[in-house]
Amino acid sequence: MKIALVLLLILTAPTINADEISGHIGGFAGLKLMDSSDWPELNTHFAMAIMFDIKKDSWPLSISLDIFDSGDEYKHDGVGGWFGTRMYYDINASFVLGLDARYSYGKVTLFDKELIAGGLNTGVTAGYQF
Repeated sequence: MKIALVLLLILTAPTINADEISGHIGGFAGLKLMDSSDWPELNTHFAMAIMFDIKKDSWPLSISLDIFDSGDEYKHDGVGGWFGTRMYYDINASFVLGLDARYSYGKVTLFDKELIAGGLNTGVTAGYQF
């Protein structure tokens, strides 16, 4: 994560004077809702994340780097994709609260059966704005 943060800062450093940069670093707490037909007894569980994003005023989107985890055991061998959105409410110049929603997708093979391990994640965020 430190390498990715340094790379993001290096890539945007030459144009800092020409365009304002803003960013957020924060945490996420919420629920992951999975397809109940694939996971009848585990279709809802806790999710958490550490999230970072950076944006120049002229960019239409932020660059985001998130470490996201959900489940009740730590036995992760692979990485899945996600698409999401986040909105913030400024409490003051440094502190923000927000809502986050994302859909993830991943396939797993369990007992010779292929299942979908993704689902809808929703929750609240709190963090520092710079």
